[in-house]
Amino acid sequence: MKKQLIIVVDVSGLDDISNLLNKHGVEEFTRFEQCSGQGYRTGPRTNDHIWPGYNVMVIAVVEEQLVSEIFAALRTYREENKNMGVYAYVTPVEQSL
Repeated sequence: MKKQLIIVVDVSGLDDISNLLNKHGVEEFTRFEQCSGQGYRTGPRTNDHIWPGYNVMVIAVVEEQLVSEIFAALRTYREENKNMGVYAYVTPVEQSL
């Protein structure tokens, strides 16, 4: 069964996340640029003069057996970059084209 992996990361970590996914065999993903939001680690991120910076959302569909190793790598990355917002979610993929 396939799973949808949603990763939200500060734009400065985008290359690292792309490399992490590639290292685990994930070569296809969709990226949404300049996402605004608010996290408990980073506070508001709206890319304006009051709350500078923005996040990027990366969505990939992966085989279920890859999720735990990708999440382990993401946890390690998050711990090594404590001041950067790194969030990840997994949802089931019921159908895809």
